Formats: sequence, C-alpha cells, structure tokens
Amino acid sequence: MNRTTKIHIHYVPPDVYTMGIRADVDGWATLHLATKISEAEWVCEIESGTGISDIEFKPAMHNCARYSYTRQDGGDDDPSLASSSSSTCSLCQSTSTSIPRSLSFSSIPRSSSSMSLPRASSPSLSGPRLDGSAQEGVDDEGEEELYALGGNYVVLAGSTIHISPWFFNTEGTFDILEDVHSNILNNSRKVIVYLPPSYNENLVKQYPVLIMHDGHNLFFEEGSFCGRVWKADKSMDELATSGVITETIIVGIFPVDREYEYLPPVSIEKKKSSGYQKPSGGGADKYIDFITKELNTTIVQRYRTTREFSIAGSSYGGIISLYAWLTRPNDFIKCGCYSPSLRWHNKELFKVANQVKGDLAQTHAGRMIYLDAGTENDQAYPTAKMAMIIERALAADRVPSTRGAAPDRAPHGDDIKRSASDIVNDVVRECGLDASWESISETHDCATVYALLTSGQVMISVGQGHAHCEDAWAERTPIALAYLLKDNQRETRWTHDIVMRLIDNILQQQHNPGTAGDRQGEPDMGDEE
Repeated sequence: MNRTTKIHIHYVPPDVYTMGIRADVDGWATLHLATKISEAEWVCEIESGTGISDIEFKPAMHNCARYSYTRQDGGDDDPSLASSSSSTCSLCQSTSTSIPRSLSFSSIPRSSSSMSLPRASSPSLSGPRLDGSAQEGVDDEGEEELYALGGNYVVLAGSTIHISPWFFNTEGTFDILEDVHSNILNNSRKVIVYLPPSYNENLVKQYPVLIMHDGHNLFFEEGSFCGRVWKADKSMDELATSGVITETIIVGIFPVDREYEYLPPVSIEKKKSSGYQKPSGGGADKYIDFITKELNTTIVQRYRTTREFSIAGSSYGGIISLYAWLTRPNDFIKCGCYSPSLRWHNKELFKVANQVKGDLAQTHAGRMIYLDAGTENDQAYPTAKMAMIIERALAADRVPSTRGAAPDRAPHGDDIKRSASDIVNDVVRECGLDASWESISETHDCATVYALLTSGQVMISVGQGHAHCEDAWAERTPIALAYLLKDNQRETRWTHDIVMRLIDNILQQQHNPGTAGDRQGEPDMGDEE
C-alpha cells in the first residue's frame, strides 16, 4: 500500500517558474512539479511504498519558458528583438509565455558564490542528483531548474511538511532602530536588528527571534569594545545558507546602564551590606520586562516573526540571559550563555539555579541551553558546574544515581589550570553524553571542546586558551548557533561531519581567537569573587 507525502512550499517564484521538488525516492532523483494553491503556496504530493521510511528532497523552481524567438522583421532569431509567443513546457504540460533569455533566468540576481549542481551519473536519472550544496541545474530537456539554498530536506514518508525555501540571497541585512523607548526603565536606547538572508526574498516566511545583549559588540567594529566584534551576522549567514540552522532574526540591544540592567536584584542587599559603593545592579527583572512587554511587541509588529523568542549574551550579558531563561521559561525557549560571570557576588546565580531546579524538568521541557567559557581567566569550571546542575535537573531519570552531587570545586582545585578537554570530560563523567554522541567533539585544531549532555537540552563548550573577550566569543558563536538553532527539517544534522567541517571553515576565516587580552576595566572578569 502506497503512502502519500505532502510537501507545502511557501514561496512566490518569478512569473516563468513553477515550484517543485527534486526528490530521492527509491534511489531516483526525480523532479515533481507542485500544484499552485495560492500566490504564495504550492503543494507537491509524492507516492511511495511502505518500504520507504523517509524522503530526501530539495526545493526547485522549474523554468517553464521555452525561449522561442520571433523577429518582427522576419530575420534570424535574436533574443534582443524577441516578441512573446506561446509554448508548452514538456514537464508541466501547461501553456506558458516564452520570454527572451536575457530577461528571464540569467537576469535574476545571483550570488557569486553559487555552485553548479552536478548532473546525475546515471543516464536514466532525469536531471541533477541531490548533493545538498548546489543551486543550479539543467534537465535532460534543456530546461533550466533553480535549487534552493542549503542542504536537502528530509520528511517522514506519509507525513506533511511545510517549508519556506529561498534561492538567491546569501547575506542578511540590518535595520537600525535609533530610539527605542521604555516606559518600564524610563530610558531610550539603540537597537540593531539583523534580518536573515531570505527575509527580503521570501516575503511570506516567518522567523524566530534571538535577543542578544551588548548589541554594539555583535556586528560592526565601529563603536564596539576595543574594535572587536562577535561577527554574529557572518556565522548566521554561513550556517543558514548551508542549511544547518533555522534562519533567525537577531535583535541586538544596546545597554544604557549595563550593570543595573544585567544584574539581578540580589546585588542591592549584597553590595550595601559589604559597603560596596559602585552603582549597584538590581534592575534585571525590569530589563527583562522591557524585553518581553515592550521590545518584543515592537519586533512582532515590525517584522515577520513566529513569536518564538530566545536569549543570549556574554559576561554580565551571560548572567542576565541565564537568569531570564531560568526564571522566565514561558518567555524564552533557548539560551546562549557565553562566559557568564558566575562567581559574581558569592555565586548568586547558583542560588537561583538551586531554587528552581526542582521544577526544571517540568517548566523547561523542550527548552535548550548552551553554556561556554575559556580556560584563560574565564571561570570555566563554575560554568561547567552550572551545566551539571541544570543537566541533572532536566535528566534526573537518566543520570545514574550513583553519581554524587556536582562538586563545589574542580576535582583538582579551581586554582590549578586545566585543559578544555579535562573540564568537559569532568562534566561528561558526571552527567553522561546524549545517546546520539559517540564521543566529545573537538573543532578548529582542538581549540574548542564541546559535548551535548544526556538530556539533549544542555551543551557545554570550553575554549582552549580562550580569554574573556569578543574574539573568543566570535569563535564559539558558530558552535552555539548550530546547536541552538539547528534546522531539524534538513538532512545535514549538525553533528554530522559535514557540519563540523563547515564550522571549522567559518572559524578559519575569522580572527585568531581568544588570545587577546581580557576586557580590562570591566567589573566582570574571570577572577572576580
């Protein structure tokens, strides 16, 4: 008995193109043309036998024009003088309008980095084989097809899937909001919004949102701390166009009073009791309210979003991200916690984690968190300990009961320098690896070691030789994004070798990480108690 797989394609193609997919069923890479449901929706149905468990496919645009040229003066064919005439596409068998080649396929803007889709090695296959990396092809009838960016999709045979592909843009764009006012905080600030590569091409696609702090350090060197940035847009572009991650809008928030906004209210009493005279924190809850009640509303109104929000930041930005994720699970699905200053005020964030950990398995079901640090004065072991606490709360039924409580100090002492591999291995030994992992992974000449823990919801990453600075965070950003934003519709699961090589390529293109000095002059250094 055959099963019907339905693939809904949400995209508005150029006039002379019909949407479809090239699907690998029973080893045959066959072009299946879609039925137009509306201006922006097409549906393709594929029949397969019960022996087929899943179907791998790549979205395609098939050019229906046959390019028949007729000169008005009766001379030889000349594309520049061609007039429109009617022709029938041999594949879709529908009447379409022929247009001059100079105005059709070749005139559509294309990325200079696009690659030709290789032809199938078997002459019995009509058209190019699927290889997950190319864009352009010509079928056996000489008619052109254009393939979506990114890796191949995979759908369970007999199920229904909705996809929103794109074909041309490989770089994101920016929108600058100069004066975003907050009634809650009674201040105004700049916000920079990164829009993914497909945003201005696929106008019916919606996107999740990643809120990030210290917006001045994310994208542009001008105005950043010491001229160093995370290059978050570069990592997003590369990972998205390769099909590794789900395209995501980044909202970079510029700080107004960084210490007040990023630190939880416990800092007020602590600092008063200790005689600490510097401006205290305490505004973290108000800052989170500004994000959830004011800023997110603005983002939803201005941009096409799925209303799914995640949060990420470094240093004090790591503290506010972790605090928000622990205490506001209904507001933030995922968390990226880079070099959090966890020794801040007698390790207050551990008290917060211990207060909520009893309910974490229930309140944070399906939530994900990424934590990292460097080995150079960057509180790597406290970060590893936090990963242990969260992991054990989320996977209490899967972590062997013979393992004791997370140690308060590293097995060999916090004061003894340890390698990234040793620190991550400590966490894995205490909590175990996710079943899909065979070993701890390393990348970029073993500079960064990372592991997905048993629950599948917690990742720990430690950068060998990485200091507390933007260069180090830039290096670890592709790893964090590949985990937190992984595209589960694609066949290139992020643990595959191809994705590891991609991350390695991104890192090779970036500045030598983490060996620059710490962010001297900031209060949240790795040696702070």
